[in-house]
Amino acid sequence: MWINNLVNFKKVYIENISTLIIYPKNFTEKLPVIFFYHGWSSNKDVHKNLGSFLACNGYMVVIPDSINHGERGTIDYWQGESGLTKFWPTVLSSVKEFSFILDYIKSNYNIDEHRIGVSGHSMGGMITSGIIAHNKCIKAGVIMNSSGAWVEATLEIIGDQYKDNKDYIDKSLNELSSYSPINNINNFNNTPLLLLHGDKDALVPIKSEIAFFNAIKDHYQNKDLVDMKTYDRLNHYITEAIVSEALQWFDTYL
Repeated sequence: MWINNLVNFKKVYIENISTLIIYPKNFTEKLPVIFFYHGWSSNKDVHKNLGSFLACNGYMVVIPDSINHGERGTIDYWQGESGLTKFWPTVLSSVKEFSFILDYIKSNYNIDEHRIGVSGHSMGGMITSGIIAHNKCIKAGVIMNSSGAWVEATLEIIGDQYKDNKDYIDKSLNELSSYSPINNINNFNNTPLLLLHGDKDALVPIKSEIAFFNAIKDHYQNKDLVDMKTYDRLNHYITEAIVSEALQWFDTYL
């Protein structure tokens, strides 16, 4: 396969976190790094092509499996109570695991530690916003079809399930609120951030991401460092246009 002539693929286990690392061949300079996080029910290998594209453009791309995904086991994602009880623990676990993975990458690869980016789709975008909100080392981020307003997004996503599980959901969201990026905007510190979202997204409706964008743009001193692009009639998908916008953002700010 032609891509194998351009990039290296390595699968590693970092404190039992199965991780795919993709980086360009014959690259002698220190590499900027993009961490990419997959969505709910997905896994690292689904985004191998996206990672390869970014790596061909001069980046090391690090794609971990989240807990209960890929090589770390699976659950019934869409039936029963798993979506209610496992989703946010999965997000928070990935946010916490970021530092372990970054330390491993720093110790084992020739990277530019001042050029660390993060991106993700759907649940991975929520992980992305959480990482930026709770880590000062991120230089740029791109969020795809997701939301940095975690509580608001949850209520949009679960819809009618709320009334059937009100007590449990209220307790969970109250605990979640303090971690939500929209409630930690001071921590973003003008980190360049691009939000990409389909206006017909049926899984993560765009409304809560617009609220997050408005809140964070009001806070940024340099308004050019935060942007949101919407795509007409696009549902919950990653398109070539989205990937192209992400690459352009990282080329500019990372």
